[in-house]
Amino acid sequence: MNTSRAFDLNFLKQIKDKNKFEIIVNTKCIKNCPFAKLHYDSVSNINKGIELSKNKKKCNNLMKKCREIYRSDI
Repeated sequence: MNTSRAFDLNFLKQIKDKNKFEIIVNTKCIKNCPFAKLHYDSVSNINKGIELSKNKKKCNNLMKKCREIYRSDI
């Protein structure tokens, strides 16, 4: 799902069983971030304690790419 749908009130109103639906948003990602899934996966691994240094480095690199894209889109 496109991350911007998390803020689309018309879309959210159409969800029939809201108890079976989860919206996950990477707070530091830009809108429609092309790296959102990779970023989420690395944050999830950090939270689980999996390969902390590797995932922290990956997460930082993805955030850097997000910021570069955001600056170029302004």
